[in-house]
Amino acid sequence: PNHTRITTRGMNFNFDSRLAEQTLLKYGINYRHQEIKPQAFLNSKFSIPTTEKKNGQDVAKPADQQAKDRKDEALVHSYRLTNPTKTDTGAYIEAIHEINGFTLT
Repeated sequence: PNHTRITTRGMNFNFDSRLAEQTLLKYGINYRHQEIKPQAFLNSKFSIPTTEKKNGQDVAKPADQQAKDRKDEALVHSYRLTNPTKTDTGAYIEAIHEINGFTLT
């Protein structure tokens, strides 16, 4: 199962104005901010084993390879991961008009 959480916050300001008996003007502004919170960032748990398989046996890696692996681990651990976010803003206007029982927008 996936335990990712998505948090959305927003607001809308909507207004109506009657222009004529059969015409309604709707307009407004919208704002939304969304943040995705993954179940876990795994970079802090990343590790490279100090052993490798040779002829079916676990043997220690050479010292120079282990030093390179520790350097690679340090690089991964240095990443500063943040939750993905997005923000949307917008404005809209819509005219609604009725002609002989038909509604046009």
